[in-house]
Amino acid sequence: MRAAIAISKPRSLLRILILLTGLAVFAQIIFLRVNSLIGGLIDDMISASLTQQVFHSPIVILAFAKFICAQLLVYIIYISLIWSVATGIGELCSLRERYTYTLGIFLWFVSAIAILSANTYYVPHSFFAFLIRTTIFQDQLTNAELKFALIITTSLLILAIVLATLNLFYRIHKKNIHHHNAALFSVLGIGLLLSFNSLTAHKTIESRGSEARPNIIIIGLDAVRSDFLGNVNPAIHTPFINHFLGTSIQFSKAYTTLARTFPAWASILTGTYPLHNGARGNNTDLNLIQLNDTLPKHFQEAGYETIYGTDDTRFNNTNALFGFDQMITPPMGINDFLIGSINDFPLTNLLIPTPIGRLLFPYNYANHGTAITYDPDNFLQLFQNKLAKHPKQPLFLAVHFTMTHWPFYWFNDKQPVEQRELLRYQAGIEGIDTQIAKFFKLLEANKLLDHAVVVLLSDHGIALGLPGDKIITNRHYQGNKINLKKMPIAKYSKAPLYSLDLKHDFGIDTGYGYGSDVLSLSAYRILLAFKSYGLNIGPAHRVTAPVSLVDIAPTLLQAAHLPPLQQADGISLTPYLADARAPGKSRPLYLETTYSIDEIEKEGISVKLVLEKTLQLYYLEPHTGLIFINPHAEKLMNQNKQLAVLQDNWLFMRYPPSERAKINMHGYQTYLLPAFMVLVNLKTGQWTTELNTPFAQSAPLAALRQDLYAFYGKY
Repeated sequence: MRAAIAISKPRSLLRILILLTGLAVFAQIIFLRVNSLIGGLIDDMISASLTQQVFHSPIVILAFAKFICAQLLVYIIYISLIWSVATGIGELCSLRERYTYTLGIFLWFVSAIAILSANTYYVPHSFFAFLIRTTIFQDQLTNAELKFALIITTSLLILAIVLATLNLFYRIHKKNIHHHNAALFSVLGIGLLLSFNSLTAHKTIESRGSEARPNIIIIGLDAVRSDFLGNVNPAIHTPFINHFLGTSIQFSKAYTTLARTFPAWASILTGTYPLHNGARGNNTDLNLIQLNDTLPKHFQEAGYETIYGTDDTRFNNTNALFGFDQMITPPMGINDFLIGSINDFPLTNLLIPTPIGRLLFPYNYANHGTAITYDPDNFLQLFQNKLAKHPKQPLFLAVHFTMTHWPFYWFNDKQPVEQRELLRYQAGIEGIDTQIAKFFKLLEANKLLDHAVVVLLSDHGIALGLPGDKIITNRHYQGNKINLKKMPIAKYSKAPLYSLDLKHDFGIDTGYGYGSDVLSLSAYRILLAFKSYGLNIGPAHRVTAPVSLVDIAPTLLQAAHLPPLQQADGISLTPYLADARAPGKSRPLYLETTYSIDEIEKEGISVKLVLEKTLQLYYLEPHTGLIFINPHAEKLMNQNKQLAVLQDNWLFMRYPPSERAKINMHGYQTYLLPAFMVLVNLKTGQWTTELNTPFAQSAPLAALRQDLYAFYGKY
């Protein structure tokens, strides 16, 4: 009789749980809307030129519908679990209805505390983690206190689930199953099914590739500087990369073509400079890029399977059009920007890195673009699932890892919330070392390294605001110091030289960001190394000849004995692979910048301000959902690029005309600063903007000027 009383009105408990959960979700939405990032994103989308395209696009509407359904499903399961556990315990212990009712509400609040505590602990850069730490607890909440709260609440919940499960088995045995028993059975069944689904099936794997047709593997690391690796800086722990470089053919003077990811990869895959392939910035319209003759297409024609993978596609539209059979990436396009950005709820944040998160939230799973929930192992799992399906043909694989790209944090990264960005970058370097070490184990387990040529590279570097990030200094200027002070590149600091007070010590030899200033050569120098497995392309050594990303495609095609690209700017580096002292002809390398805004050239980048400045530049391709830079805006950007030629120890570059502002007795006025040239000796550090000085006359100035003019045309 008491058992009947305990469950006589389970619907009243269900209604209150639905009400509590609905109020909680509504509060989360209100808080997120008030949040400057999410609110700013929505406001900017409403005012941006692509608004009508976005809100009338079937691709966007369908994706949002799926996203809302996924959220509803999560909360339905959550409510069902609390309700079935509470009523199950009430049935097991023969509790009266009011006690079961109270128990259900108690378990809801305990679970809410557990979810908020776990989100704050494991997802410390989420909005609600910030809200709890800073707004509610005034930065007085420690990780130890969070962990204690998490242990207590999860222990209570586990105990409750165990008791409810015992009741479930008892009712199954008695063949007396109620609605709440069925609900608990369904929830546990879904969890068990997803767990089995996440396991990788073990099977016999045959080796693919041979000495005649080796696997070709290009591994890109985003924004990795070689001077931030453990073999140069012992304070940074990168054992795997250190070992790879120590047993490979490393090019110590390698340069990117443009220090942004998409143009860099376009140069890798076409063997041409941005000027010739058309990818002169991130998100360039793919219809404007020369993709008829690419590196992966050559390997496709030779019978290779071609795969490209990356864990961040927001500003990198590298896709199947380059010649790839398979893509291993988060979904590309506008939905990644929108859904990926707004999906910051405590419960779903914890689910995203799990198998159920992969199923329900594809725009966040294994996506470094949504860094707060990015788990590096999730990206590797995507590869495991693809590589396990092993065709017999050799493999051309290109993969790009982005943990070292801003904002330099990820799910449960154990970094202090207020960590300086320089230290975050170092943590990202160590994190990516661990990630690619696991990736190599994955390659080895799938027998892809039995016969292979592996290229390890960084697409570009990064300027971190450190002294020396720019290659110019006050004391090395050759010419009239008065002229130096008039230049916009001359930013002076009163702080001591080599101080690390980044908020105040921004001087003439420091810079921030990627691809915004060629003089920030730390963003243009890259990591580049070749290594062979199961064949011999040359002994381990270091090559000091200047090389470029455009040289990779010709080198790999020759190494695989395949026909060369029809039009390539790069050269084959195979002579250097065999012998570091191979005679090489002096040749010019060309560098250029892309668009830049002040909001990304500083420490502590504001996502909201960046969005405000950049959303107006894009338009939506309705059939694919990809977003591209507006061609008219890109044309204007191309006219305002810094252009440079580098040959031997000389860098010669042109700064475009720029608008400046000043305040005088007539008020705020703007004026145009004319274009000017900069000449730098990379060996001595001497430089000038005055081309009539003895220093400038000692340089091969006429040849450098002619190279720059012949390549880029009239400037």
